[in-house]
Amino acid sequence: MTAKGYPNERFLVDAAWLRAHRDDPDLRLIDARPAAEYAQEHIPGATNVDVNAIGTQNTDPEGVEDFNRRQVAALRAAGVNDGSRVVAYDALSGASAARLVWVLDYYGHDRVHLLDGGLRAWLASGGEVMAETSTPPPGDFTPRPRREAVATYRDILDRLRNDDTVILDTRRRSEYLGTEVRAKRGGTIPGAVHLEWLNHLDADGALRDADALRDLFAAHGITPDKEVIPFCGGGYRSAHAYLVLTMLGYPRVRNYLGSWGEWGNREGLPIEVPEE
Repeated sequence: MTAKGYPNERFLVDAAWLRAHRDDPDLRLIDARPAAEYAQEHIPGATNVDVNAIGTQNTDPEGVEDFNRRQVAALRAAGVNDGSRVVAYDALSGASAARLVWVLDYYGHDRVHLLDGGLRAWLASGGEVMAETSTPPPGDFTPRPRREAVATYRDILDRLRNDDTVILDTRRRSEYLGTEVRAKRGGTIPGAVHLEWLNHLDADGALRDADALRDLFAAHGITPDKEVIPFCGGGYRSAHAYLVLTMLGYPRVRNYLGSWGEWGNREGLPIEVPEE
């Protein structure tokens, strides 16, 4: 669907593919940006799921259950059916669209893709946009959660300082160092490796080639023999790392859903404040 050399490229489509398939009856195109941006302009035929409005800072069972309830309701309202081929996009190959891809992969829906380069790539290819919004008929999407695709704070606690696991901090360096504090406490999870998610993108906002990203992760000690658990502020930027690592063929990747919004606010969880 693209030509970037990923061993598992099923998650990625480009603007040319979308143009060729946009009239497919099973296609559900989802704009994952905030509702106001969607209403201003979007790819014709797209519905909107404001991904950033659906999160949780509680990964105890009741918190995950509540997240699943709200997320599934939003997917059904966007017209997603069990047989839908879903293509998600945002402004670039961004974290919001990646979050939607991760969610559907977590729910066991294997017909889901990211539009590489997002709306920018669509416009650069000569694609049209529109402002008129539409409401599709409700979908019948049925989630089949895969526990191995999500991490909770308890999963992190069980793996602290475990040589078989890499805890990957995908936030800005200022967040990692604790100089930018976006929770009750600043810093990072003890032993975390820092690699900001924006390093996954090229100058045009599309995903970099597989070889470049493989080398980047390896240089940070993030190798396929390890279990990798990315996190960020709310499980969005980390979903981008989940997507890239999965496409690179890493067999054990889990997105920490609560991320720092939970870890930094939950008393009793250990933190580390790295030196500059």
